[in-house]
Amino acid sequence: MSITRRQLLKASLGASQLGLLGALGGSIFSKSAFAAGTGCPTRLVTIYLPGGWMPGMFFCPMSPEDIGTFVPERESASSEPIYFSADQVRNFDGSDGGGGGFAKIRGPIEFDAEAFAAGLADPRTDSSTPNGRSWHEHSLWEDACVVHGVDMGTAAHESARISAFCGAPGAVYRAPVIHSVVANALYEAHKDTRALPAVALGRGPAGPTLSLPATAAMSQLGNIESIAELLSVREDIAWKGLRDRSVSSSKDFLGADKGELAQNTLERTIQQRLRRLSGLSNSGTDAFYQSIYDSYQGVSRVLAQDVVGMLESAVGVEYTDKPFYLPSSWSHWGVDIGGGVSSDSGGAWGESFDLALKMMKSDLATSISLNIPGTSSYHFDAHSAGLRSLLPEQRAVMEVVGRFLGEMKATPAPNGNGTLLDDTLVMVFSEFSRTWPNSGTCDHWPITSTVFAGGGITGNRMIGGYDFSGMAANTTGPRGAAVDVIEEGGDAANRAPRSADIVHTALKILGIDDFFIPGGSAEIVGVA
Repeated sequence: MSITRRQLLKASLGASQLGLLGALGGSIFSKSAFAAGTGCPTRLVTIYLPGGWMPGMFFCPMSPEDIGTFVPERESASSEPIYFSADQVRNFDGSDGGGGGFAKIRGPIEFDAEAFAAGLADPRTDSSTPNGRSWHEHSLWEDACVVHGVDMGTAAHESARISAFCGAPGAVYRAPVIHSVVANALYEAHKDTRALPAVALGRGPAGPTLSLPATAAMSQLGNIESIAELLSVREDIAWKGLRDRSVSSSKDFLGADKGELAQNTLERTIQQRLRRLSGLSNSGTDAFYQSIYDSYQGVSRVLAQDVVGMLESAVGVEYTDKPFYLPSSWSHWGVDIGGGVSSDSGGAWGESFDLALKMMKSDLATSISLNIPGTSSYHFDAHSAGLRSLLPEQRAVMEVVGRFLGEMKATPAPNGNGTLLDDTLVMVFSEFSRTWPNSGTCDHWPITSTVFAGGGITGNRMIGGYDFSGMAANTTGPRGAAVDVIEEGGDAANRAPRSADIVHTALKILGIDDFFIPGGSAEIVGVA
């Protein structure tokens, strides 16, 4: 990887909030990285649906009685099904009942599963929509666990988004974004390969590191071209005469041997000069010199990797086939799931999914944040458009999310630890949900769900649900049902889950114990 001299100067002067410095290995007067547990997933990917969704209409935790009472009768919008009946809700694995005291992954199956399994049904002409076809094609219920009834603590967009990404609702972040916590915890284990510990791709949400070191800062990246512009040595105006680097023995700031390192003359000279300045002033000045020194060593490691070249040569989709029913001009990520309502050639999300796959397959990032809207960049803040607009868009997004997870499931992990999906914790969520169908509105509602997929979770399981007690059919929405949790102090409790519990549980799955979420948090029993 390469960066401009201006970026190097900024980094060396201690610009600790720059996402770039997170890639350089700086530790500007901040909390050092700590190790995560072994045998856990080694990366995090979040897939955020902007605006508020209705997850219970895809993964359905409701009883037949509640469906009959609170879900409107099945109707269509331009041949695209809206809502469903109780007899359409079935376990994705084809079984009956639950397992281990929990419900299995289930939802409305509104297509001929046998016809799709045989490759016979075309959703552009078939009268039934392939609701979650990719989830069935790749048997993703084996790799997913859904927590329902999560209270975000707010129904305001920005504070709920903050709640989702750090566990503490509010106008500002009071805890570091989860991506930074993960990047910091896993930094030491992967610093020699993962040049960009935490990244937000495209419009993926990013957040502050707060007390965490610069190694945890998130880099906001658009596409490979924008990465090359920021991180490449291809421009002579900045890098002429500085590209050549040689491998030699290196030392840390205090003079201890650090093994071989590929550096150019400028980097080597600056570090030698900084070591000579050590001890000439006071401990604060020495700490500042050391932060510059460590940053330059981080630069040397990263530049030697040629990140841009690795991404350019990587293949995003290589193990799964493009759906047979898509037009030839569409990408693997195109979706047309029935009636022409939810159609997109892949432009709304394809670039982000492709780049995320390339980063993971090249083992260049630990935490990745994705923003995945509906077709044609549809925003899920439906309001007057209602669920007749939102639900087809949600099904479209979940179809391409299933393809993304399917490619991960088919890809060997770079470290040999099973598949890429085995070695990654994926979270799918929005900032909140919408008011209930019979309420006559489609406004903000704080009770939502989170989908966990990948390594470290118990698959084919749904936890929690919706508490409809005392709720009339035309009111705004249910409460979250109580679940078993282990509070941060170790006490068992039974209560509705909160956003803090989702973040807490995710960090525990990743083997991370050293974190603090304002307001308290707990691990949700049954996810890990």
